[in-house]
Amino acid sequence: MIGRLLTAVLMLLLAGCGSEADDAPLQVDVIAGSSAAQQIVAVNTSQGLVALDEEGEVTPALARRWTVLDDGSFIFRLDDHRWDDGGALTADRIARTLREARRERGILAPLLADIDEINAVTPRILELSFTRHRPDLLRLLALPELGVTRGGEALGPLAIADGYAPDGERLLLVRRISPPDPDADQEAEPVEAPGPEDTIELRFTRPALAVARFRRGESALVLGGDWTTLPYAQAIDPQNALRLDPTEGLFGLGFVEESGFLADARNRQLLSLAVNRALIAEAFAGPEAEARAAIVPGEADGLASAGAPPWQQANLGARRRFAREAVGRWESANGEIPPLRIALPDSAGSRLLFTILAAGWEAIGVEAVRVGLEADADLRLIDLDPASPASRPTAMQATRSPRSSPPAGKGNALRDGALIRQAKERDSSMRVKPEDFDRLGLERTPEAARRRIEAMEQLLEKSFTMPVINRKFGIDFLLGLVPVVGDVVAAAMGSWIVWEARNIGLPKWKLARMVGNVGLDLALGAVPLLGDAADFFFRSNTRNLKIVRKHLDKHHPKTVTIEGERIAPARDA
Repeated sequence: MIGRLLTAVLMLLLAGCGSEADDAPLQVDVIAGSSAAQQIVAVNTSQGLVALDEEGEVTPALARRWTVLDDGSFIFRLDDHRWDDGGALTADRIARTLREARRERGILAPLLADIDEINAVTPRILELSFTRHRPDLLRLLALPELGVTRGGEALGPLAIADGYAPDGERLLLVRRISPPDPDADQEAEPVEAPGPEDTIELRFTRPALAVARFRRGESALVLGGDWTTLPYAQAIDPQNALRLDPTEGLFGLGFVEESGFLADARNRQLLSLAVNRALIAEAFAGPEAEARAAIVPGEADGLASAGAPPWQQANLGARRRFAREAVGRWESANGEIPPLRIALPDSAGSRLLFTILAAGWEAIGVEAVRVGLEADADLRLIDLDPASPASRPTAMQATRSPRSSPPAGKGNALRDGALIRQAKERDSSMRVKPEDFDRLGLERTPEAARRRIEAMEQLLEKSFTMPVINRKFGIDFLLGLVPVVGDVVAAAMGSWIVWEARNIGLPKWKLARMVGNVGLDLALGAVPLLGDAADFFFRSNTRNLKIVRKHLDKHHPKTVTIEGERIAPARDA
């Protein structure tokens, strides 16, 4: 993604963007030491049969077009690409690249194992056949690791300028000009050499310096950040310039040695249930992120039993009180628990992450200290992306048009003291007090919440049947006939569904939709006669039930019901 974004910026520049950049390269800062440093060079100086644009869609690259046959085979027609000596790129060269990648013991080998045959039918035609259907092939072929090279020479849209080394602190990328065909009958028209306006200067630097340069308007782009450097980008208030690329992977803490307090699996679970995962997700990725408490996704076929732990939907405050009592009993029998050593990288993001973790464990009576990632520790961070390194996300991609005015900053937002106060204040807020459930005699499981929501929707929208037209209606419609008071009472009852949805963990954007439905229903009811008629057809509670069901079906499949009977998720035979 970062490489595609960089190429897109260059294309905009070549099209005339950045009127003040006519005599200087486009300035781009890359976080030194990040995976982006190598990715940017690889993605832009080499390419394979296809590429991905800035929206992640497959586009032609070395292949001009492709065809999918009935048996699932792919036929690629190569475009006219030439090496620096004028020699044409051939299908045989690409075939050798794919065969070598399939034979090597790297991360791509198992991904390419389903390719049965790689045939260069003609110098311009390449055929790939498979042992099984592979609709994801095109996205796989867009990885920069499958870029075609010859003796270190590549055919990407950009090239490294003379005098620059890929591992230097500064790098100049220029628009690549394909040499003419030496066997052409007529002399090709001369191509204008790229000038400063056709180049990109990369600076590999520290995150603090990179965001400072961006804030002052000295760079048009900052690439290569991840969760460890995200607080730097958040501190400059980029005004919608911050871009987060989602990824599937494994991010959490692993126990290094199970001894002492950690020897008991129940104690390890106490630490797990005390963590505020929603706060971590919001701190690093905002409302779009989804916090998970299980390695195996809940929607995985045949693995529903390996999904989320039973305590996940319990109230955070109640979980921590339970854990605090259990920790106290263990200490009474075994003595004081030594501080837990948490191994994290030395970064601003790590300090924020540790603050959230330490606040959660402090609430249950367990002290934590942060140590280096390679130091002796009790728990160590695990940050794995199962995909290719080229597909790793970049958490900090701040962009603006070249030479535009910098956004306003937030001053001292990165100070550790402020981070600690913010984390503790946000962590202290709970969805709902557990005693509210206890006082009302309500069960706290997702299954019970679903039954209550469905019962409330039935009461409000489907309690009765309208004669003649045979259409269901409920007390929501009847209350709407009572001016003002009836509409308010109906809205209050509908808000119960939103309250239940909030307590079972629906994200904020879904809750906002539900609140909007209730509000619109209330507004319609305020219109005499016509509003009541519209309310008969606009069923806000039924709409909200659909939102809740969709969430529970995905994250808690065991809650699915058919005709009142709970059914287990389908399993493969």
